[in-house]
Amino acid sequence: MTTREGSRVDLPSSSPSVAPRWPLPLLVLLLGVVIIGTACSISIGPPLTPPSVVVPPAVAPTGDDASLLREVARLQSDLLQLRERVDFYISNVGTIVAVLVVILALGAGTSTASWFIYERRSSQLHSLTLEGQRTAQARDAYVFEESKQTIDLVNSTLQIARDASRNAAEAVEQSARSQLRELETQAATIVAPALKEWRSLVTTPGRTAPLRALASRLNLFESMRLVFAQRLEPSPESTFVRGMESYLADDFDEALGLWRRVVVDQRASDDLTILAHYWLGYVNDNAGFYDAAVESFSSCVDIYQRKDPGNPRKFELKRILLESRFFDATHYTPERLVPQFESLLDELDGEVQDRRVPEVDEFKRMRTHLLVTFGNVYFDLGKLGSDDDRVSYLRRAIDHYKRAQEERSEETKYARFGFAEAQYQLSLLLRDEEMRESSRTLFRSDVLRDATDELQRRQERRTQIRALTTQLICHLRVGDVGQADAVKSQIDTHLGVLDDRLTVFSVMQFRNVIHDQFRRDLEDLISSSRS
Repeated sequence: MTTREGSRVDLPSSSPSVAPRWPLPLLVLLLGVVIIGTACSISIGPPLTPPSVVVPPAVAPTGDDASLLREVARLQSDLLQLRERVDFYISNVGTIVAVLVVILALGAGTSTASWFIYERRSSQLHSLTLEGQRTAQARDAYVFEESKQTIDLVNSTLQIARDASRNAAEAVEQSARSQLRELETQAATIVAPALKEWRSLVTTPGRTAPLRALASRLNLFESMRLVFAQRLEPSPESTFVRGMESYLADDFDEALGLWRRVVVDQRASDDLTILAHYWLGYVNDNAGFYDAAVESFSSCVDIYQRKDPGNPRKFELKRILLESRFFDATHYTPERLVPQFESLLDELDGEVQDRRVPEVDEFKRMRTHLLVTFGNVYFDLGKLGSDDDRVSYLRRAIDHYKRAQEERSEETKYARFGFAEAQYQLSLLLRDEEMRESSRTLFRSDVLRDATDELQRRQERRTQIRALTTQLICHLRVGDVGQADAVKSQIDTHLGVLDDRLTVFSVMQFRNVIHDQFRRDLEDLISSSRS
């Protein structure tokens, strides 16, 4: 059989064979013949011979004999009646048999007719069943073919959609890769200066805004990168830029997490790893986690010792290590740190003598930073003890600040402030009005200008608080109480929104302190200046 679509369904050419069977009417007919034959054999048998009549002797019966004879006569009469009945039945057997034969014939005929009708209907039912099976097979074949075509159509549609989706995904991924390369190039350009000057991204005007703009684009790309799993991994420079943006936004946990990713990234250069370690130490230092800060700074020193032992930046890291211990007043006293500062300064001076320009300029810059920090240690020592000891320490502090101003550096402004403040404190001890006026001149001009410049250039809140505190001291030292009150109000505003986990650099102590201690230092400064 051929379906509408042209597919052929093979069906059996004939009905399955059925074992022959004897029909019921035939069996009934055979039984009737047997009965008729038996009846005929009975009907045509010999007739019954009537019994002979016994004639009693002609002797006069006695009384008992008479009764016996009467009984015999009765029995003979009954026998005769019985024989007549038998003869009647025998004579009518043929009629009964004929009737039975007619009945059986009718039954046989009816059964035969019923059998033929049944057989015809069975044949018709078989034909219909066979035709139904053929139709069902044809329908199943048609449904199968239609289903197959439908499935093929669905699969083709899905394949087209999958190909289109893959092509679209590849196009999007290709576009994303192109954008990522562009962002990575910008990130490398922005980070390059910071590899040599670690704080240049926050201290150099014009670099912070491009960094934050690029970090915003990188953060947007990071959300899109999730679509491509790990196939689009940003460069370590890009990750570092995002960390700097988090730092500038005061999200220090996020910043630390991103910088930690940089230091374990095998693609990061040694300079970038050092830069990430530096900022990890710097933020931990600001948060008062001095052990973690020392660990990060020590990692930087180890890299320099292994890769570039002659690099002058290692002296900056060693200085920062000593400064972290100076901040950690709980475990280190200034007296214990003085020999270590002296040893490091002697080592650095020896390097300066053995180097040539331009290397010597870098070493001198490191020397300026070290002199400022060493001056802060002496200034802290000059706040306590006998007057003679205080005078001695303050003179040493002034000497170190003065030497630090010989080289122009980012730290020079801190050297000017330290020099002016140490000179002011020394003038109070020596009651030297000329020295005091000289320090006031510095506060009124160079120091105030440096603080104002830093306030405008730096966006970190801690640095702004430091610059405002420097302005406050300048106004108090020259007697400008009105300006001092205005600056104090700004300090309170900035301090109120600063993360409580961070310390504040107190220019009164030259070290990081907690917020409450900083407020107490401010109150002591204001009250002592007005008294």
